[in-house]
Amino acid sequence: MQKKRSDYELQKDVMAMANQPGFFARIGLVFFLMGVLFFSGSLGFGILIISQINKGFADRAVESTAEVVHIFEKKRIIPSNEAGQADRIVYDAVLDLRYETANGNIHDGRINAGSESLYRTGDDVTILYDPQDPERLILAQDAFDSTLLERIAYAALAVFIMALFLLYFLSQNKKNVK
Repeated sequence: MQKKRSDYELQKDVMAMANQPGFFARIGLVFFLMGVLFFSGSLGFGILIISQINKGFADRAVESTAEVVHIFEKKRIIPSNEAGQADRIVYDAVLDLRYETANGNIHDGRINAGSESLYRTGDDVTILYDPQDPERLILAQDAFDSTLLERIAYAALAVFIMALFLLYFLSQNKKNVK
C-alpha cells in the first residue's frame, strides 16, 4: 500500500520537474500539438462531411437546359470589419428558371446567380438538378469537383493522426524519464 503524500511533497516534486531543462518547452509543444489536433481534426472531418453531402447531389444530378423566365435583384448587406466604415450593399441577381426534367415534367426553380450576372430574360442556361428532388438545382458552371476538398481533408486527417502519435510518444517518453 502506497503512503499518502503531503501537499508539501507534491509541490516539491512539481517544482523539481519544472526545474528540469526543457520542461516548459515540452509543455508548450504539448499545447501546440493539442491545437494542431483540434484544428486538423475539425477541418478534416468538416470537409469530409461537406464533400460527402455535395457528392451525393453530384452523383445523382442530371443536366438540363433551363430558360430564364424572370430576373430580380436581392439586396444583401455585407457588414464592415472596420470601425467607421459603412456596410456594403450588394445586389445579387436571382434567376427564375423553367426547365424540363428527364421524365418530361416542367418545373420552375430559382437560383442565385451572384452579383455579376450576365443573364437576360429568355436566355438558356445549363443546370444540374436532383431527379429525386427536382426543385433542388444549381447552375452547371457552379458545380465543382469535390476530389480536391477530399484530398485536403485526408491531408488534415493525416496531420491529425501524426499529432496524435507524437502526443502519445511524448507522454510515453515523459513516463520513461522519471
